[in-house]
Amino acid sequence: MAPYTPSLIVVSGASRGFGLACAVEVSKSFPECELHLLASTVDRLSAAKATVAKHCGKVVCHGIDLSKLSAGDTSGCSDLVAALSRLEAGTKVLFVHSAAVLGPLNAVETHGLDQIQLISQAAQVNVVGTIALSSLISSSLKTGLQDLSCVNISSKAAVNPGAFDLFDVYSITKSAAHFTFASLSKRGARVLQYCPGPMKTDMTSEQHGLDWPWVEPSVSASAMVSLIKENDYENNACLDFLDDNLLHRAMAPQKVASSTTPDVAQPLTPPRADSPQIVLPTSSEQQSHQAGQVAVAPLRRKCMITRIEAFSSSHTLENCSWCEEKNKQVFGKCNNLHGHNYKVEFSFSGFIDQETGMVVNLTDLKVILQDFLGRLDHSHLNDHVDIFNHAPTTAEVISQVLFEKVSEQVKVRNLPTELVRVKVWETEKNIAEYPF
Repeated sequence: MAPYTPSLIVVSGASRGFGLACAVEVSKSFPECELHLLASTVDRLSAAKATVAKHCGKVVCHGIDLSKLSAGDTSGCSDLVAALSRLEAGTKVLFVHSAAVLGPLNAVETHGLDQIQLISQAAQVNVVGTIALSSLISSSLKTGLQDLSCVNISSKAAVNPGAFDLFDVYSITKSAAHFTFASLSKRGARVLQYCPGPMKTDMTSEQHGLDWPWVEPSVSASAMVSLIKENDYENNACLDFLDDNLLHRAMAPQKVASSTTPDVAQPLTPPRADSPQIVLPTSSEQQSHQAGQVAVAPLRRKCMITRIEAFSSSHTLENCSWCEEKNKQVFGKCNNLHGHNYKVEFSFSGFIDQETGMVVNLTDLKVILQDFLGRLDHSHLNDHVDIFNHAPTTAEVISQVLFEKVSEQVKVRNLPTELVRVKVWETEKNIAEYPF
């Protein structure tokens, strides 16, 4: 895709923390844009505006409280609506949504009635407020979602609820926000779900004692803006700063260390001729680094590899719970015994191993694929009740069953990859893909 340059940018939660870091980074990268900063009160935005205005010529602040907006109070929204409404069709608008609250920090089953107010506030801001603000922005544009790009500041807690102790309410509400933007991507908006990594911000001030690799907000925000500018992500892609090695998109070497390290999260600075040498740590260097050197994690790149297999089988399309007449009516000629030369594409995703250069050893994959497909090859598919459980053996069902069975074996054998797609070619004209 062509590089992306918006004409107008809206950043929510822009008064502090990662929202402020996002505002600063977009102002540096898009200095010609019209930048609108949103926070619960305009007073908090004064310092933010002073910082951002150094890079961007036009900065407008709006005191929009999502907890009030969720209750239908649109006070403070009129100027933003007016600015969006006057844009001509085709004007590119970027919406970076960072506003959120943590809510109570304990497991959901331990919440007492005394915490209901905190839970309600989290739901109002993270869920209803997100929906209301997204609707307000999209409905104000002449072409609706067609000219809108959104970056939702998501979280691993949102895509994997329950994975983090004490973050149940945050996970639940952020999951709803995550799927709000996923819905927008289905209706014309371009969406990036961005997980910035664990950061030391005002919002995480209650997380004392957690030994996490704290990330400097400006570093993660810089990597995020690089993604926006390059515009090479899939719509509704969910990218994580740590897992997807987006640190390497940053402009200069940067140490990401434990929160117990005194010099954690140093500001990002351009490299100089006398900058410390960057080396990849060996096992003996994990705990101690040579003087003048900064250790960083080895560069890991994600890749998708596709394996194509084939098998030939006969089948009869039928629903065992239907009468013969209904089966013939629904499936037509395919209700008779016939066969196909199936072609199947198995696509696997994972990190490229630094030593082997592979995502996964193909020998290991062959064992799984050939063992399973060998049972189907030159057989009558309807006889494999243990595999298809009496379901009609359509291309759609075959793709789903293959995905589930092979995924299970990949996990059982602990292979360093994930099956992301199965594509079944029943004929040149009939192709099924799962999941979709």
